[in-house]
This record gives sequence, C-alpha cells and structure tokens, in this order.
Amino acid sequence: MPDWDVPKEQRLDWLFNYEIPENQRFIQAVMEGGDIGDIRLRLGIILKETGEFIGWCCTGIKDELLEPKREVMYAISKDHRSQGYTTQAAQGLIKYLFENTHVEEVCALALVHNVPSNKVIQKCGFVWSNILEMDGMPYNSYTIHKNTWIDR
Repeated sequence: MPDWDVPKEQRLDWLFNYEIPENQRFIQAVMEGGDIGDIRLRLGIILKETGEFIGWCCTGIKDELLEPKREVMYAISKDHRSQGYTTQAAQGLIKYLFENTHVEEVCALALVHNVPSNKVIQKCGFVWSNILEMDGMPYNSYTIHKNTWIDR
C-alpha cells in the first residue's frame, strides 16, 4: 500500500510482535469454540506455482463501521491484479469465518472510484449498503450475512 512505506525493521517488529501472536490467538479462539471477538486475522496470498508472496487478505474490526464492524480487506501486487487471486482469497476467508466462527455478518469497503476492488467485493456476494466518507474519501460499504452466503 502506498501510504504504508515503512522500514523493513518496523515491518518485522509488527510481524513478530503483533501480527503472528494475534493470528495465534485467533486460531486458538476458533479451536475453543469460534468466539473470535475483536481478534484480527492476517493472511498472505501466496502464488502456488512459485511460492511468491503477492498480497494479503485479512479480517478485523473497523471502528468507523456500524455494527457488525468486522471487515474483510485485501490487497494484491500490481503484477497479479485481474487474475482472480483476490476474489479467491476473500471468498476463502469469508467461508472460513462463516463455517468456523460465530461471525454472522461481515463488511467490506472499497473506494468508490476503485472499480476492480468493488468488483471483487460484489463477486464475493456482498450487498451494497451505502457510501461512507473516511479521511475525506468516499467508500462504497457492503455487507454479507451468513444466511445469505449459505444460500449461494
């Protein structure tokens, strides 16, 4: 992400001191019955053919959203866009949340002008809710309910 340009040392600190431990707490919560509360899960998107890290797909609480506040978010490197990887990753994460946790509804956001990201969200079965303004930028807000996803 363009606004996340931080030194490698800072990223390593985040990874080892925050992201990996929180992922472990998420997995433990799933194993203990699925009540993940406000725990985040951060996953990499890895190209099967090469093992290359090409993006990420995550879920967590976004305070700016109305309930349920649990968001699915993603990013993919520019060299791997428009190939279905992001949609596949997001669909897999949604499926995992609905099948293994107590989550009943998730949200997704995309800048209004980001047509590819809006398409990913729509392909995943999200339904448009409204436009939210955050940091002076308009975002399309979407939701998907577990009972709707199951009927897909």
